[in-house]
Amino acid sequence: MSESSISSSDTAGCEPIAATPQGPIKRDRLGIFEIAYEKERTFIPSRHAVTSVVNSVSENGPFVFRLFKDVYSAAPTTFLLYLIANLWLSVSPTVAIYVVKVGLDIIERWMSSGFSSSDNMVDDFRYAVLYWLAFALVSLMASRYITENERVLDSATKLLLYPQFAKLSLALDLDTATGGNSFPNPGEFHRAYCKAWETLCVIILQLRSLICILLQACVVTIVLHDSLPLDIVITFGSCVLASLLLKPVNKFGGAGYVFWTKNRHYDRLIGLHQMIFNPWVYRDSIIKTVPEGYIYQEYKKEIEGLGVQKYSEADFASTTSVPAPWYWEFPSKIIVDCFPAVCSVVLFWNPLTPSLLCAGVLLQTASVSLRNRVDLMLLCQSRSFVDLLQAAKLCYQDLGISSTMIAGNHEYSDSEKSSGQGMSVSFQNVSLVYPGQKQALDDVSFDISPGQLIVLVGVNGSGKSSLLNLLPRLRDPTTGSILIDGRPIQDYDLASLRSSITILSQDDVLYPLSYGDNFTMALGNSVSVDDGKLPIKMLERAATMGGSSGIIHAQKEGFDSLYTPSDNAFERSLHVSVTGCGHRFPSSAAVRVLGLEHPLRKPTMLSGGETQRLLASRACMKLLNGGVKLLIADEAISAMDPVAERALLKGFLEHGKGMTMIFVTHRFAHLVKHADQILCLNEGRVVERGTHTELLGVEGEYARMYNAQAEAYQ
Repeated sequence: MSESSISSSDTAGCEPIAATPQGPIKRDRLGIFEIAYEKERTFIPSRHAVTSVVNSVSENGPFVFRLFKDVYSAAPTTFLLYLIANLWLSVSPTVAIYVVKVGLDIIERWMSSGFSSSDNMVDDFRYAVLYWLAFALVSLMASRYITENERVLDSATKLLLYPQFAKLSLALDLDTATGGNSFPNPGEFHRAYCKAWETLCVIILQLRSLICILLQACVVTIVLHDSLPLDIVITFGSCVLASLLLKPVNKFGGAGYVFWTKNRHYDRLIGLHQMIFNPWVYRDSIIKTVPEGYIYQEYKKEIEGLGVQKYSEADFASTTSVPAPWYWEFPSKIIVDCFPAVCSVVLFWNPLTPSLLCAGVLLQTASVSLRNRVDLMLLCQSRSFVDLLQAAKLCYQDLGISSTMIAGNHEYSDSEKSSGQGMSVSFQNVSLVYPGQKQALDDVSFDISPGQLIVLVGVNGSGKSSLLNLLPRLRDPTTGSILIDGRPIQDYDLASLRSSITILSQDDVLYPLSYGDNFTMALGNSVSVDDGKLPIKMLERAATMGGSSGIIHAQKEGFDSLYTPSDNAFERSLHVSVTGCGHRFPSSAAVRVLGLEHPLRKPTMLSGGETQRLLASRACMKLLNGGVKLLIADEAISAMDPVAERALLKGFLEHGKGMTMIFVTHRFAHLVKHADQILCLNEGRVVERGTHTELLGVEGEYARMYNAQAEAYQ
């Protein structure tokens, strides 16, 4: 391609386009990408900024102290040594500068004496070198200790905090749990640091760098006041700090930015690239629907239309990938890296003395050390000091979160569970409105006697699932009341009520555990596990009743086989080292060993019917354990073949004698003949209620649905 295709991607300059209370929004263009960012505030802190920091320290300081206290309680000795190591690393560069000063003083005396050295001078120099080496060795050991124990302290923090978070999260109602909170994310346990420990790490690193910079500045000023005029030392130090602190880390002044492209070639090329190189998803459809050669022609056309580009999305993954303008690099390079050259220029107008030469070497050492410290501090400045204090507070704010659903304290007693009678249910003028959505239920009233078999029918979206979700109190009705065995549902203890209900829903999922764990998870602590072994007889009965026995025994390890979801809800990654920065990808032999010892968890390929059989078996496990008073099946067998469906329903009817049962299914023709009561819903209201014979005689909504289904199966 010609150079013109590259020149078109040159920067077009910045232009202010809007203003916000924080500052003007600016736009830039790099190649085909548009960039927008908010101009950073001036480096000089305003009165408001100072007040904000003071208020933040006052408000969030106790949470930072709590972070220190909790990590110390989790691993006292390790954390104390960790703090000592960080304290040493904040002091050691200053000590090293002082030792260099001592060595330079000895060299200065040696030069002033005409290069003649006494035994004392030689011994002093040897001791200075030994001290310097000793300090360097201790610093290396401190740095190694910090690196090796960060994961230990992270694990100890998780051990302390995660059980608290888990207990609180599981106690929340559905709406609160799925709302915004700062609980650990699903992959945080094994693929990321604990947020609390990560926040504390950054705070310690910031404090370490700040202490180090202040100490070095003070010591350099003190030790050089005899060699150089104070104003020169202060001027030089100010120039070094200014060049380091004011230099932006990227082209946009260190600001965060957003980027996008409207280039048609680029957008279409991404889609075509996915289609070609993801054959597991697209190749089947391509072979069946797209003429041969067409996709290649389109791919080649789009990639040639895009041309050679100077920037890609990878360049914007890190803010440092778009470097600062050259005029920021120049003063930093001259003042810090090329200081000896600057000194040589100055020496043309000043007499060369040992004192001046030693002072120049010391300033060079100090400037390089300061640059390292400032770079380290800027490395973690994606969050300001105020942000870090607020992050410490966020680590604990969810420990005070509570469920918005009020639970009663009346136990659904064991005597009630053990009786052969099912659960009675009464809906009295119940309405339900989801936040920001239309009304799901509208003034619903009905009564279900103990032991009745109920069938809910209605078109999609008529409110059947919304109605059933109120029984285990996934949500509470907006208005109206629900009575369970004559008592308001809110009076019951949630755990005891839910343990008396078995629910088989169309929204159920298998857990990323073994099949045996999936089944016994429904029982909690009520099942006895001997020496870690599952109750195999009970598992076999549940699998047979639910129709999943053949599926499970087809697996290599039977009930111990792991189920791996096929979506992004479960992370599956090859456990290999990260490449880059000198790290190479493992050899093919090492990867083969990994494949033999710990194969990658591939997604478990199950059909919809197989998944529903496994879920039905899990529900059967709870039924077999006893104590269930209400069985709910909500479109849970829609993907099963008719034979499996009939067998499962027969098992439910036989095992659930005396139990109250509520079924929702679109294939209801064979079930309604056994129903004690049929509820027909439409647009959130119960429009018809009665037995199969009664509702057919009405010739209303139910009769139309039943006749349409009968005609479809003829």
